[in-house]
Amino acid sequence: MRECGVGHFVRLLVFGVGDLVLKRLALAIGNLYHQGRLAAAAFVDIVSVCPPPLAPLLPPGLDWSYFPTAPDTIPFEALRAAGYLQSDVATYLASPTDCHLPQAEQLARKVGAVFVEKPFTRSLGGMEDLLLQAPVNVYPIAHPLFKASMSGFLAACGRNVLSDVAWLEFRLMERIGVGLRQIDPALWDLVYHAFELFLSVCRATGADVAIEIGSAVVGTFRPCDGQVAPQVTTAARVEGTLRLSQRRIGFAAVVGKGLSETVKNLVARDAGGRILWKVDLGESGHLAHQRLLTEALGPRPDMKLSLADSLAMVRACTEADAIAVDAGTYAFGRTPQFLAGPRDTLFAGPRIAIRSA
Repeated sequence: MRECGVGHFVRLLVFGVGDLVLKRLALAIGNLYHQGRLAAAAFVDIVSVCPPPLAPLLPPGLDWSYFPTAPDTIPFEALRAAGYLQSDVATYLASPTDCHLPQAEQLARKVGAVFVEKPFTRSLGGMEDLLLQAPVNVYPIAHPLFKASMSGFLAACGRNVLSDVAWLEFRLMERIGVGLRQIDPALWDLVYHAFELFLSVCRATGADVAIEIGSAVVGTFRPCDGQVAPQVTTAARVEGTLRLSQRRIGFAAVVGKGLSETVKNLVARDAGGRILWKVDLGESGHLAHQRLLTEALGPRPDMKLSLADSLAMVRACTEADAIAVDAGTYAFGRTPQFLAGPRDTLFAGPRIAIRSA
């Protein structure tokens, strides 16, 4: 095995070989191998043979393996024999959401660290149980926090960055659809990102924060001729309040796929609707994943969010799910009315109905 002189974890164990791995993680793994930060990698999936697209994406010389497994199982004996159940191994869970929690619980004390993709889980009770177990080596992943613009903004955040903010808005709107990808509903797939960003900004200022959901609307695009219909909602608008210790800040998450435009940003406004600051989040995903993996392979990983933050996000998504109004379908390539409207009128703090805690 190649010697690595940088970092703490020298081997990476990845669960799931889907779009995220093939389009983002594999390239990041190759770059880290060339930098001498990674010695070997292994991939685990339910497909009986290694997916053909994976091998060409990995660099020559990288010591890598593929382990097929049955659904809901972990091939512990094979992984142990290959040396992947040791303290120098970082595990990345890019498996379907329903697998995250049981895999994290089983792997937590068998490897050096476990990093879990979003959404961490859709089980509120399961997340509460995991928090009670307090596994110190399990980390939630929030790759938007590792985009260059967001990382730089968080580093520059001071205690006063929220002093005049009355409203935060997050937009993640894309022209592309979902195709045959296995994804979560829009509330869990995209609005979850909003909560990651809102919480990380508040945490960077030293503030304790709770998420209160006021309203939620969801919708699903109608594919063009010949396209496959999505099996989950693809757009959502969620509004509510971030309750800080001394004050409250309104928020809106406006997200969707198969729309007429692509916009990815985080914006703060004052009480009059004036923009105070704006963070562009349009950077390519594999670059953020390379920064994320670099941090994950270090001796003291800082994912910028805690398991307690993940619990807050799971609770918020669960509450939004419970009150969500289904607006029906919208034409592919058209932004539905509940997402549309002049951006200058998005600021609407006073009309938010705040649910009691």
